[in-house]
Amino acid sequence: MFDVGETLLDDTREWKAWADWPGVPPHTMSALAGAVIAQGRDNADALRLIRPGLDAAAERRAREAAEPRQRGLWVGATGNQTAHAAELLRALALLVNAVATSGSGA
Repeated sequence: MFDVGETLLDDTREWKAWADWPGVPPHTMSALAGAVIAQGRDNADALRLIRPGLDAAAERRAREAAEPRQRGLWVGATGNQTAHAAELLRALALLVNAVATSGSGA
């Protein structure tokens, strides 16, 4: 079994994005995350130290919705896959403008 965070995926980019969102230095966010994790707390508490009372889930949705628009990007996901694969991709609620597969026709 492999842990996703820091084993299969490098969380550095994610934590930097969280630091950028409220405008704090990445090292500050990293230090706060390390401190709350070492205390056995929820890593979202690092965000709450910067913004007390922060709703981490709502902030994640707001941050994710803002990122592509801030960059002026249109993002799509496509592939030579079945219609069912397109349904599964759409169910993931990816941050894309459109999902299309060869089997879905759109």
